[in-house]
Amino acid sequence: MIITVKGPLQKNRLGRTLPHEHVIETAPGFENLFPEINHRDTVLQKAKKEFRELYDLGIRSVIDTTTYDIGRDPEFLLALSEASDINIICSTGCYFQITPAFSNQSEIEITKLFIREIEQGIGTSGIKPGVIKVATGSEGFTDITHKMFRAASKAHLETGTPITTHTWAQGETGLGQLEIFDGFGIDLSNVCIGHSDDSKDIKYLKKLCESGAFVAFDKLYPVDRYGESPNIEARVENLAILIESGYSHCLFMSHDWSIYAPAFWPELEEADRKKQNPYGYKFISIKVVPDLLDRSVEQQTIDQIMINNPAEFLNISK
Repeated sequence: MIITVKGPLQKNRLGRTLPHEHVIETAPGFENLFPEINHRDTVLQKAKKEFRELYDLGIRSVIDTTTYDIGRDPEFLLALSEASDINIICSTGCYFQITPAFSNQSEIEITKLFIREIEQGIGTSGIKPGVIKVATGSEGFTDITHKMFRAASKAHLETGTPITTHTWAQGETGLGQLEIFDGFGIDLSNVCIGHSDDSKDIKYLKKLCESGAFVAFDKLYPVDRYGESPNIEARVENLAILIESGYSHCLFMSHDWSIYAPAFWPELEEADRKKQNPYGYKFISIKVVPDLLDRSVEQQTIDQIMINNPAEFLNISK
């Protein structure tokens, strides 16, 4: 069973999936405290339009990996899912820029908080998350991020909810993440190592694939945001190499895109951001999939990456 914002979903109903996206990225409480910054209603109308266009392209599900500390809004996601007919899976867990009031809690308390959201719902919404998100940044593991990964591991073992991560691929932090999960005895098929396509090192990418975890090529958009990671041509080339090497069973494709993200993108740069990716969430469907087909990747393989793999990852057997 897969847990969406609308409730349980049979895994054969998941369909073509984008497994690492965002809609709004702000800060905790912005939807109520600072509506003039959050622009919730305006963003919702825009999101409805974009998600209906996604539906027309064959996308049926999206994992929104926005956590509480970057403005998770489950009621917003529910309204968007109901209006677009796209299944949305939301997240518990945290990003690596963690608020002290949360990070100062004990590992036991944080584990309990993750489990409570999974079992009872987020806040008073009753909406349950279908994934646990944790993250490491460019500084690698700190005492705080270690604690979050341990709490996420324990919450997974208690509930069966899969874990998706943010990594600093240039520092190969995905391997350290896997070491922690493996140390807890977690079946790594319940783990997705995110932002792996930020690495140019095919050996590193193959190590991740050989671990048994899912490996996300989830920054697939036309122009590199930061100017220091592979361009789109190199990302698709590495993806094609991994497919040719027999790793299609563990790969994901997504964009890590958002409609409104003042947490990461100053509003004055929004026009430039649109120039970087005028396709938004549609880039994979419109550009990447045809590119892979031109490289003689079979449609069956693309379906495995976009349909079967996310369904296996998200399915909770407990």
